[in-house]
Formats: sequence, C-alpha cells, structure tokens
Amino acid sequence: MCVIVLYAGDILLLAHSLNAVRQMLRRICEEFATEFDMKFDSSKSVVMRIGERYKVKFEPLMLAGYELQLVQSLKYLGAQFVAAKKLKCSVDNVRLEFYRTFNAIYSRSKGAQSEMVTLQLFKSYCLSFMLYATR
Repeated sequence: MCVIVLYAGDILLLAHSLNAVRQMLRRICEEFATEFDMKFDSSKSVVMRIGERYKVKFEPLMLAGYELQLVQSLKYLGAQFVAAKKLKCSVDNVRLEFYRTFNAIYSRSKGAQSEMVTLQLFKSYCLSFMLYATR
C-alpha cells in the first residue's frame, strides 16, 4: 500500500493511490475553488509519496493547470516528514536548533558563576526544542 501526501498551503490531504489523489484534486480542490471563487497557489503545493513504491516515478499531478512538485520531505506543524517505505519523521532540524540554543546560552552564562541561572535558562529555552512534536 502506498500513501500519497498532498500539502497545499495549510491543507494536508492523504490518499491510498495516485488515482484517489487525482480525484481529490479534481473534485475537492478545483470544484471548491471555483465554487468559492478561490485560487490555489500551486507553487506552494507539493506531493510526497510514502510506501513500498515511494521511489517509483509517476505522471505529474496537476492542480489548477500547474504541475505539482514531488518532494522527499515536507514540514507540517513543525514536524518534518520524510519519504520512505514507512512513515518517517526527521528530528535533525529540531536537534540542530537545540544545540544552537544550548551553546549560545552556555557560552553567555559562564560569567554568571551560578549553575542555577544556567539551569533555568536551559529549562526556559532548550527543553521546548527537545519536547516539541514528540507526543
């Protein structure tokens, strides 16, 4: 089974096949846009494939006459998802932000001569990066 993820601005659509995605694009997105006189920005809409066939090339998907870009990763609500055989979430960007923040706090708090100040700054700034999107 393959899951197709379509990310269009703030909307995330999931489908089990390419045919289902094409129907969703035609029936839901394009009909909704014409009914409510809206336009989708196709440059901000991307497609990602998850499952056994995630590397297989396919005919491009179209939204409002424009071809949607196929990506290997996308960021949704702060979590970064990666195309793979199974749903995979990448925490590399979160880890990078954590170390960047910790190093900045630690280098500036050396002159404070108090471990409690460093610990409080660590709790305030660094823990949020470690715990974000982990529940």
